[in-house]
Amino acid sequence: MQLLSIQTPKSPAVPASPLTHGVKRQCHILVVDDDRSVRQAFTWVLQDLDCLPVAAANLADALAQMSRLEFTPDAVIVDFHLDDGITGFEVTRRLRRLFSMDLPAVMITGDAAVSDSEEGAVQDIRCLSKPVGYSDLDGLIAEIRAGIGPEPVIADSGTSLPVISGKKPNGE
Repeated sequence: MQLLSIQTPKSPAVPASPLTHGVKRQCHILVVDDDRSVRQAFTWVLQDLDCLPVAAANLADALAQMSRLEFTPDAVIVDFHLDDGITGFEVTRRLRRLFSMDLPAVMITGDAAVSDSEEGAVQDIRCLSKPVGYSDLDGLIAEIRAGIGPEPVIADSGTSLPVISGKKPNGE
């Protein structure tokens, strides 16, 4: 069995898509949940909401898929309790460090103590209690879309530029 080895560029890539100026692009959403049925349900709903989801069972799977697909998330939806003992807070911290930005994050949990904890507020991670409804996700995606805006296009070459949403951890 090969250990995971990923090389990441200094500036994460977002696949360019042929869009016209002012057209909103799909939100790129990373879903990390160790329950296959939950990942599938989130994938279906996010696709229905015109998002491009990547669903993974854990952080290593997420990193491998993002590398293979050249996928940079606009936001992450992560379960609190993951099988490998890592929490959703840790997954979010690691992703933010990897992308050098304050990646918008939503933690999904069935643990009331977690959803009421101060750690989510301190880390700027929204916590939602299970079950999460379609309208909850629709509202979250609307907020994310408002933050990423349209993908700019260079007029003379027609090449799309990647848009990375979020603030750098140092507040810039």
